[in-house]
Amino acid sequence: MRVVLVTGPLGVGKTTLIEGLGRAYARRKVAVLDGDALSMTFPGGMGNSRLDLVEENLLSCAMNFRDWGAEYLFTAWIFARQNRLDHFVDRLVAQDIPVMVVSLCVSPAARDARLAARDRAHNFDPATQEWLRLLQESTMRLKTDLQIDTSGLTAYEVMNRVTERLHRWDALVPAHQ
Repeated sequence: MRVVLVTGPLGVGKTTLIEGLGRAYARRKVAVLDGDALSMTFPGGMGNSRLDLVEENLLSCAMNFRDWGAEYLFTAWIFARQNRLDHFVDRLVAQDIPVMVVSLCVSPAARDARLAARDRAHNFDPATQEWLRLLQESTMRLKTDLQIDTSGLTAYEVMNRVTERLHRWDALVPAHQ
């Protein structure tokens, strides 16, 4: 199994991308896992114990999908720090699961328009706006295999960029991995 891990802040198109990839690769045995849905806890937050729990859940799901025989797992979650991303990727690689990390970013105006279109509150208070700005900056600095600014791109264009990279990856990574 191979994992395509998509990360980035709110409103960049992570969920849209992994769902599109799942449909595009539907002739193969694939799984789609939205980390945001998997991580719904109340209270939420970014505390270490909660982040550890979510990452354990993501890893367990990846292992189960591999045991099921999935060729690909398309998954998305917000990794705001490089050390957390690296640790998670290292854990997958230790299980002989190749990983490609895709980082998405978007302009604040495009993000707000997307969130409004999804019927989410988009008139954020100043503290939330600052948190979103910091999250955007931190995810843009992540070292990943592919970075895409989704501002002004359609979901189809973003998916095409990722599938082009996947075709090259398929040629480089032996099928038995």
